[in-house]
Amino acid sequence: MMLPSVPSLDSAAVAVHQDASKGRYVVATTTYQAGDIVFQDQAFVYASCSGEHLLNGARNPPTMATLLDPACDTVDEFHPSMHRLFGSLLATMRSLDVIGEFLQHPASLNDMLSLSAATANAPACVDTAQKLLQKFPAVFTQVTVPVLSKIIGILNTNSHELEAVVGGGTGLFLSACLMEHNCFANCSFTTKNNTLWVTAVRPIQVNEPLSIDYGNLFYRPLHERQQHLQQGY
Repeated sequence: MMLPSVPSLDSAAVAVHQDASKGRYVVATTTYQAGDIVFQDQAFVYASCSGEHLLNGARNPPTMATLLDPACDTVDEFHPSMHRLFGSLLATMRSLDVIGEFLQHPASLNDMLSLSAATANAPACVDTAQKLLQKFPAVFTQVTVPVLSKIIGILNTNSHELEAVVGGGTGLFLSACLMEHNCFANCSFTTKNNTLWVTAVRPIQVNEPLSIDYGNLFYRPLHERQQHLQQGY
């Protein structure tokens, strides 16, 4: 739910700078007061962390005899498992269509692949990519292990929690994730469904980098904050 009166990063009073050590970051090009919404962002991709509903019916799969009951003359009379089966097939087909679009237009991933994938979990990302390619070769026919492991690393490093998604979720926001960490942050994130708003929490001056606190650790000792951040990467 994007708000029409709030700009996106491209049209907001901010600029994206590049630094050799910390990469890209965002600075203000005007002053902001606490409570001002700086810009909004929509998730490039997001998902719920609760996938148990996908297993409904898997514990007791229907037999062909129950699915093809000759006494059922109308669609409404089909076994409920048949409806779930068709629903699962259609959902899978839709998801494969999305994958196909990415494969046909690889440039659509450029903005995501330009993000940092620097993570201490790099070996785990490679291992996960290898397992995915082995288990689902038909899905990842044109995706290599290095590319897939980088995507996993980017998601691991840059995704943000989405509290309002059913079951809790995470999303990748290509603009918002450019903001750097600061234990005395000048901005905060607010989310609803797959939309994120960046709001100033204290006065911000021109050319001041926009920052958020990557963890809710403002009142914790320095060594605890450092340990938490290192474990997250």
